[in-house]
Amino acid sequence: MIWLTPHLWYLKACLSLPHADLPERLAQANARMRFFCFWVNESGDRVSDVPEPIRAMMETMGDTIEIDEYRW
Repeated sequence: MIWLTPHLWYLKACLSLPHADLPERLAQANARMRFFCFWVNESGDRVSDVPEPIRAMMETMGDTIEIDEYRW
């Protein structure tokens, strides 16, 4: 099961993404934007991944998603 997926779809909806002009708007404002996701995987047996539609959307805006995975 992919536990991270619902959170990514929520962010997409909440932020009304995609915004094709986002890179230009950030440049005009001399701003940067970063989404940070971390994944706690204590058991080490859960799979986290970014669905292809979300990856493609991020690429159209000139960005990517990286996942930091933590195992205790």
